[in-house]
Amino acid sequence: YIQLFEKRNFNYASAIQYSSRIEEELARQFMTVKSPNLLIPEGVNLDPFSKLPPRGTFRARHPEMAGKSLILHLGRLHQKKGLELLVEAFSRIAGRRDDAHLVLAGSGDRDYVMRIAGMLRELGISDRATITGQLDDDEKLAVLRDADVFVLPSYGENFGISVVEAMACGLPVLISDKVGIWREIADAEAGIVTTCQSEKIADAMARLLDDPGLRLTLGQHGKALVGTQFSAERMAERMETAYQALSGVA
Repeated sequence: YIQLFEKRNFNYASAIQYSSRIEEELARQFMTVKSPNLLIPEGVNLDPFSKLPPRGTFRARHPEMAGKSLILHLGRLHQKKGLELLVEAFSRIAGRRDDAHLVLAGSGDRDYVMRIAGMLRELGISDRATITGQLDDDEKLAVLRDADVFVLPSYGENFGISVVEAMACGLPVLISDKVGIWREIADAEAGIVTTCQSEKIADAMARLLDDPGLRLTLGQHGKALVGTQFSAERMAERMETAYQALSGVA
């Protein structure tokens, strides 16, 4: 479709804006155009994350999480998010430690969610995991506040807004190298980046759970990274600068 109809529009554009280098690289695989590229990450409004609920608010609603270290996936429950990899990785560490609990927060296609629930049962870890369903804004902040590790082993993510939200809460993040902002996170030492392999994800999860100091350091670096690169204010500044240059406005 792009080659037949849209390529002309792309060629006549003053620029094409991408939210991450991965998004830009994927676009280049199937189209070559004359227009210059703009790389401007998506921005997050940081105001809600400056007033997080007290720690323990989310756990209080889920007795099964009491005294546990929470490994959190927050977002749409979809196959592209690598949830099978996450469940397999969790099963690898659940057998040798009883202090970990997996939280899958979000909603998705009913058949797929049931498939993940069935996988948890087959692996014998359904009592070590909670699928919350859709959360409202307050509940989302509460689970981010109570989590110990955030994991997104996605097979493809043009940006990764949930990762930014987790970092804004000071959470250490564990992501795959298919998440759009993995390079920025690796460069800032704000999280751990792995390939899409369950054993690699399990090793990284165990490392984070075993090392509170590492979790604290990564969380601090992530929060700083969001402030300097992924805030709504920073995005607006970069867009204003870029668009003024394109329009010739001083």
